[in-house]
Amino acid sequence: MTITVVELYPEMLTQEALDILDASIETLAAEDYPAKQGLRFVWQWHWRGESVHGDLRFEWNDHLRGFTVFADKEDVKADTAVTNEPGMGGKKLRATRKARQPKQWLEVKGEVPPGEVGATKNLPGIFEVYDKGTYEYGAQKPYLYEFFLHGKKLTGRWLIRAFRFPRLGPKKQPQKGKYDLVLLLWKPEDQTPYAVSKRARELKWFSPKGIIPLPKDWIDEHPEEYQKWLEQAKEVWKKGVKEELPAWERRTAKESEDKPEICDIEWVVHEATWKGQEVIRRMPNVRWFLRLKMEGDVRSFELDGHPLWSGSLIAFDEGIVDDKWFDFEGEIPPGGRYNPTKTLPVTMSILFRGRGTLTDTGEPKQRWLLKLKDKELAGSWVLEQEEEGGDVWTLSRGELASLAEVDFVCQHHRWGDGHHWDIRIKFPNRPYHDKWALEANPIETGLEQEIPAVRSRGFDNSWIEFEGEIPPGKEGNPTKDKIAYVEILDKGRATVHNDSPRFLSLTFKGDRLKGYCVFVRRNTVWHFIKSRLPQALKVGDPRKGEPYDPPKVEETEESIEFTFYDIKAFTVAVPQSKLRRYIRDIPEGVHYNLAQYPVKGELPEVRIQSIAFDKPKWTKEKAEQFIRKTKPWEFVAQQVKGEQLTCPNCDEVLNPKAVRLAKLSDEFNDVFRCSSCKHVFSPSE
Repeated sequence: MTITVVELYPEMLTQEALDILDASIETLAAEDYPAKQGLRFVWQWHWRGESVHGDLRFEWNDHLRGFTVFADKEDVKADTAVTNEPGMGGKKLRATRKARQPKQWLEVKGEVPPGEVGATKNLPGIFEVYDKGTYEYGAQKPYLYEFFLHGKKLTGRWLIRAFRFPRLGPKKQPQKGKYDLVLLLWKPEDQTPYAVSKRARELKWFSPKGIIPLPKDWIDEHPEEYQKWLEQAKEVWKKGVKEELPAWERRTAKESEDKPEICDIEWVVHEATWKGQEVIRRMPNVRWFLRLKMEGDVRSFELDGHPLWSGSLIAFDEGIVDDKWFDFEGEIPPGGRYNPTKTLPVTMSILFRGRGTLTDTGEPKQRWLLKLKDKELAGSWVLEQEEEGGDVWTLSRGELASLAEVDFVCQHHRWGDGHHWDIRIKFPNRPYHDKWALEANPIETGLEQEIPAVRSRGFDNSWIEFEGEIPPGKEGNPTKDKIAYVEILDKGRATVHNDSPRFLSLTFKGDRLKGYCVFVRRNTVWHFIKSRLPQALKVGDPRKGEPYDPPKVEETEESIEFTFYDIKAFTVAVPQSKLRRYIRDIPEGVHYNLAQYPVKGELPEVRIQSIAFDKPKWTKEKAEQFIRKTKPWEFVAQQVKGEQLTCPNCDEVLNPKAVRLAKLSDEFNDVFRCSSCKHVFSPSE
């Protein structure tokens, strides 16, 4: 979806509206920035059937951060969806944040077969790399992300920024007082880095200590301006170091000296989920809410991300809500509050809850310092209003959670006639461990095979290390007269990418249980899946010699066919009658399909597009062995015109032009020899 904002809602781009969005509450913590500059990025167009969207992914320390970018299908086909022109002609593209992902996604390109991640059940997925390269980060705020791209097509300063648009009703009319958060992506006309912009100077905005949110090219071109900025930044950083508290917490403490307003609170973070697009992974749609109970009232804020993983977020103030929502868990029917769908139920779950204190120090706009006591969200947070009387707030904290490194163990649990397999995962900041009881062995199960599982919490963490016998009647032994056994099959560390009440993704690093795996909850049943991430597939392009990897395989009752290159990339097929001009030794029951494609300034080239094997002369295993041995995708030859001459001694196919010249020579026997074996040709040959 392409959005021209000025045409949609011109009133939203007034200077006043931009000032509201630009008014930074405070810098983000250093953890909100990558550890270094010059990391990789990729922009992929991702097709599923006829639908298409963009995947903009940034390498970010130990994982990827990214955005889904929406564009008109016809613009993508015409290569006009996004341009490198500053301002992009007034066009802005709608975007949404992606969940954090493993780095493998950075290299994905080519076709993903139906049933694989990145495709649908019945349609393939295609990843086209629109551009890739390196990037440098600029300012990073809860509602503003600045990047400097160094790609082949996309270069310079790019922004992803949050805007508030009126929520549209059934007849697409704006609903009074209701707004939605919309992220827009574009290349601005003003290529000046935010850190040295007029707006940053007015707000006295500086990045966290040691963070240089300026690209190297700009620094090289503006050495004096850079030195001036750096000196000012060092002064700000130096003042911050002298105090025990972070800058925003120090400011709050100072302002609270005159009239502190501190109250005890209860708080809860909710996650609302509903069925997403019917793709292979079937990720749900998600919304998050922070609710504070103060003096009997419940104040609710809708967040634009998961607070454990996102660090600093936009928070929309819903005001006082019915206190039933504070403890609510369960399904919300269509049409109910917090259910934006017409036909689907929404499930609301509690992610975290606890107690704490709230200090209100802000005048005239509100600024709350939250001291939370829950283990996972413990610490100081700032919830601050953007403008007096407004409903846009930001939620920030001093540290951003990195990918969690956890301990795991995989055990086989046997008793009497029963048994199951346990995967136990221990987060470092939780007093318990998460346990999944599986119906099958997760180590031996194949990729994308779903294993039903039961999730529970174990408060005796000694089970993480336990192996041995369990006497009858003891915990872990459901029998009264038989010994139960626990065998450790594998143990080690794992990296958690996403964790919620309905979805957990992680990469196991054991000796036997390894790779990317997910736990998905559908209705009331959990499923464990060893996931096949899309590989760095090649696109079947004969011009580049990039075959499908692995080859496409189609099996019928009569034959098995292996396809190496996209047939649409060729201009004409080589007739079977001319096949032996290129391939002399063809086993019985094997059918080569050759095709040619043009080469600028030279004769067309020919490659083996596919090979078919007749049954029952060839089994699939035997055909695969033949392909591995001969590597037919590597074959390439220039188009052969006219009659072909083959050396009878070594089967070398000779250059037709040389043959014609030799036949015209009066001294044929003396001048024409095979270049490989030096066989001398006679005129009869």
